[in-house]
Amino acid sequence: MRISLFLTLVFQLVLAQDRIFEVHPYGRL
Repeated sequence: MRISLFLTLVFQLVLAQDRIFEVHPYGRL
C-alpha cells in the first residue's frame, strides 16, 4: 500500500512540474 501511495505522490509531482513548465517556459532556467 505504501508503494502505491509513493507512486501516486511522484506521479502528482511530475504532473505539477509539467504544468509549471507549461505556464512558465523559462522555469527550467
